[in-house]
Amino acid sequence: MVNVVQELGDLELAVLVCLVADQHCIIKAPEELLDDVEAEIGLIATRRFGLQSKSLECSRTTSVEEFSDAVVVDENDREDEVRSPTLYPPLP
Repeated sequence: MVNVVQELGDLELAVLVCLVADQHCIIKAPEELLDDVEAEIGLIATRRFGLQSKSLECSRTTSVEEFSDAVVVDENDREDEVRSPTLYPPLP
């Protein structure tokens, strides 16, 4: 287990820490990298941890209600197979 954790990349480790702490991941990145970071987090969530991810775009005008509505995962959008969280080998 220690070897697997030591092989995690920065984003993978950030996601793992959030999962262990039972908190949402809030990750900031330069605007030009947001699409790449979002895609990478989605891959980490599904391939590494067997979970579903959700990304939000917030601004200073985002209300609490808008934020709350956005973080709720619609059961109809869930994948057919949702695995239990597990540490999988590093992504290629």
